[in-house]
Amino acid sequence: MQKQTLDDSDDSVGIMVQLTFESKFEAAVSEAQIKFADAASLFPGHIKSESKKIARSQQSMTSVIAMHCFESTDHLIRWLESDRRKSLMQAFDQRFRDHVKVRYPQATDGFSAWTGEGADNTTPKSSFFLRMKTNLLVLTALYPLTLLLPLLLHPVLPGMSRPTITLLTAIAAVTLLGFLLVPFLSRRMRFWLYTDRVSTNFLGATGLIIFIVMVWQVARALMH
Repeated sequence: MQKQTLDDSDDSVGIMVQLTFESKFEAAVSEAQIKFADAASLFPGHIKSESKKIARSQQSMTSVIAMHCFESTDHLIRWLESDRRKSLMQAFDQRFRDHVKVRYPQATDGFSAWTGEGADNTTPKSSFFLRMKTNLLVLTALYPLTLLLPLLLHPVLPGMSRPTITLLTAIAAVTLLGFLLVPFLSRRMRFWLYTDRVSTNFLGATGLIIFIVMVWQVARALMH
């Protein structure tokens, strides 16, 4: 997530998109981007949407950077997760799937950074740290689940073998992580995930590690 506009003129929160395509599609892509900008402008907290061409080594290709800026992270997330944007994205993909390459500074869902999706515009170093931070975030959600779920499943399914309980625990954990916990935590920790500030990275990682250690200590005391 970017903390600047294309001209660095303010501190608004925005998402940047880079589109690369054959120059003959420029008019059609521009028309589609206007639809995105018009739709974003109707959402609360919208400040502005901008775009500009960037230089390309191949004359037959055009590359455009677009950014949608909002007053806060919450406003931006509402736009990113809106049905209107999803509809526009689907229409854009159907029309330009084989003709336009789309790159994002980051993706919007909880598992994207974990799998490496959406990290095209990051350096190898920043991509590595993004993966490490996301892994820590996933561990923060996963560890309590691995402690709690077996305790909840045993009374409900008495007599089940350990492999069966382990399988059901894994299914429940992955479901809760993918659909609820990781998306929720990634939204709340989005600034930490994408910041380059050493102090913020240290404080965020320390807080998560302290939480994991506290859960471990409580579990150890109760199960000893």
